[in-house]
Amino acid sequence: MKKKNKWMIGLTAVLMLMQSMPMVFADGNYTIPGQIDSPTEEVTAPEQTEPPKETDVPKQTEPPAEETAVPEKTEKPEFVIPGSSEISKPDATEKPEDMPQPDVTEKPEDIPKPDDTAEPDETSAPEQNTDPSLLSDQEFMDHITMAFMDGVEEINPDNPHVKIQAVLVRVPEERLGSAQWFVNGEARADYYSSEFPIYNGKTTAIQISVPFEKGMADTEMTVALEVHLNGVVRRIEKRIVVNNYDDSWYEQKEAERVLSMVKPVEIEATVLNWTYTYSDKWLGTTNGGLNAGDQVIYMDHNGLTSAYIWIPGEARACWVPYYSIRISSKNYTVYEDFSDTDKEIFVNAKGYESQSEYLIWINLERQKVNVFLGAKGRWDLIRVSTCSSGANTTPTPTGVVTYCAYSNGWFNPTYYVKPVLYINLERAIAMHSILFNPNGTVQDGTQGTPASHGCVRMPSAEIDWIASHVPVGTTVVVF
Repeated sequence: MKKKNKWMIGLTAVLMLMQSMPMVFADGNYTIPGQIDSPTEEVTAPEQTEPPKETDVPKQTEPPAEETAVPEKTEKPEFVIPGSSEISKPDATEKPEDMPQPDVTEKPEDIPKPDDTAEPDETSAPEQNTDPSLLSDQEFMDHITMAFMDGVEEINPDNPHVKIQAVLVRVPEERLGSAQWFVNGEARADYYSSEFPIYNGKTTAIQISVPFEKGMADTEMTVALEVHLNGVVRRIEKRIVVNNYDDSWYEQKEAERVLSMVKPVEIEATVLNWTYTYSDKWLGTTNGGLNAGDQVIYMDHNGLTSAYIWIPGEARACWVPYYSIRISSKNYTVYEDFSDTDKEIFVNAKGYESQSEYLIWINLERQKVNVFLGAKGRWDLIRVSTCSSGANTTPTPTGVVTYCAYSNGWFNPTYYVKPVLYINLERAIAMHSILFNPNGTVQDGTQGTPASHGCVRMPSAEIDWIASHVPVGTTVVVF
């Protein structure tokens, strides 16, 4: 009996132990779903011979359409995946695989953005107001662009007159305002418009002239344009360099100006009949021919034998028989004389020099004798006299000659002149007084018009002054 009780006690203990152990199925070790504890060791499942029953594997269910609340994170039981020896513990935050999740790094193309989050288009600005007529004056003026379009950055003596021009663009519509140009901050009354149409592409300009002069300092100029619309003002402004040149530039320009003004007298002549042209005054060697009616310039003569001419069409000089041409009787005198300054510029620019401290310039076109004192490049005008040079048919020869001889006078039965200052002994061409009768009265007092046989006639007082002051050897320019 005692043994029987001991056996019963042992069986009861075994049964109690078995109730406390997890249930094990024949095809492998599985933890019952919902069981908290998991086996301490991995159990290798035998090879599966048939798929597990639906009741053996927890069935996944579709997630709810909307989640109303985030469930509190809890510990999930470990389970063995059928057909695997590994025990897996699912991530509590991981969603079931049958619920596709959108990529949070990419924006779905089929979901439009709200207007307040849409990115602006960089290629075009949003229209602020589609109706220009609704723009206020301030909005209208803020919208337009004003710009200079002349490219002028400098004013200098070579380009003292400039045109400053501006243009208006991006103008929404045409309106009527006013415009004013400014120079160095001063409004130009002659460049104001009280009715200035403001429209796209409108241009306006101002002419500016700078009176440059020798020795003027460099400076700057400010030019501005203001456009007004009912009290609203738009203004643009720029600075322009005013750059003067040094003194040598002015001297060169003055020389060019005067040299272009001073020119020889060109006496016109017409060829009367076909003739040969010659290379010498004796008409010994021919070098061409001229037709009747050809126009030439008559320059000099060799008595009544030949005439020295210039052929403009051929740009050459030659001799022709004296009576083969008809010489014009036109008076070529210019009665307005050059200024004293221009005369000095002329002789200094030409670089004339003299053996004495005097220089004489006989200007045939203006019929003046000019006397200078000084030296090469530094001649100063000291005396001017009217004269009468050779007539058209017997012109005074041009060139740079020398006062080469002095004579008390020429005395003939019908007239006399005195004194006589020779400038060409071979041809007896000289500077002398007007013509007097043998009794001392004036026979021909012509002055200011060509009338002589080639000499230069002067009033007695003027020729006497030259004779008493200017020495022989002085350079005489006949031009």
